Amino acid sequence: MMNEKIFKQLVTKKELDSKLESTKKELLAKLASKAELAEVKKEVSVLKQDVSVLKQDMVTVKKTLGNLAIQTEKNTHAIDNLTIQTVKNMQEIKEIKENMVTKADHNLVMNTLDEVLRTVRKVDEDRVFVVGVD
Repeated sequence: MMNEKIFKQLVTKKELDSKLESTKKELLAKLASKAELAEVKKEVSVLKQDVSVLKQDMVTVKKTLGNLAIQTEKNTHAIDNLTIQTVKNMQEIKEIKENMVTKADHNLVMNTLDEVLRTVRKVDEDRVFVVGVD
């Protein structure tokens, strides 16, 4: 009885060969051909080159961003200086406007000066006339 059990569990050489052949066919079907492997290697090589180019581009981008940050800082400083100067100029303009006279004020002063001159001339003429009579 035990022998029968063991005998049933034993696999014949023919069965093993058959299983081996089917497994071999399965594995061969799953394996890529040399041409497929060459194509994959070529694609991997292209991808490595692309990654290398991308790394170089990233270095360039980092440098450019660094330069841009520096230039932005300089521009910000220049804008700050312009703003300060503009505020100073506005204050100076305000002071100048406060010290300026209007056209009407100017004309009033000029007319008053003209009247003063006329009066001085008249007084001077009257003196000359009075001095001449004596």
